[in-house]
Amino acid sequence: MLRLLPKSIGWNVYNEPRRAVHESRPACVARKPSCITRLMAAGISERISAFVEALPLKPGLRVLEIGCGPGVAARAVARRIGDGFILAIDRSEKAIRLARAGSADEMALGCLDFRHAAIENFALRSGDALFDIAFAMRVGALDGRHPEAGRAALTRIKAALKPGGRLFIDGGDPLKEIDLVRGLPS
Repeated sequence: MLRLLPKSIGWNVYNEPRRAVHESRPACVARKPSCITRLMAAGISERISAFVEALPLKPGLRVLEIGCGPGVAARAVARRIGDGFILAIDRSEKAIRLARAGSADEMALGCLDFRHAAIENFALRSGDALFDIAFAMRVGALDGRHPEAGRAALTRIKAALKPGGRLFIDGGDPLKEIDLVRGLPS
């Protein structure tokens, strides 16, 4: 049975799979063909490959992925941050189940974990360390589709990031950084 979320919560491909759309090849792919080829060999779409490759990742970082879906980008990030850690969240329980099922190796190594949470309600747990970077692809609360949820999301993201922490979303070439002081464009 297909469960629809209230409009204020936002659309999620795992709750409404028929609404999923496919994008054309990102313009940045032409500039980094070897990186894209390497990631594509791991079974990642060009769009996700280009986005992950553009993130300023390095070993040891703590990363928060917002709206992780089945965990494809989270696994790619885990491979790039070495002894770092990525926590990936999604509002869909089904997406989190899929992500965990496909990420057993990374989770066993302790470099990746998943949580069922909407970003506008997300809070660190006792003992959680702050994150260096947060990123999101196709998250309605962060791309302007749901402004009220976006304001709540930014508050939660700021609380989860270290001072100077950075937030990246899709919509650039292939990503753009959100100024956490000024917030989302209205």
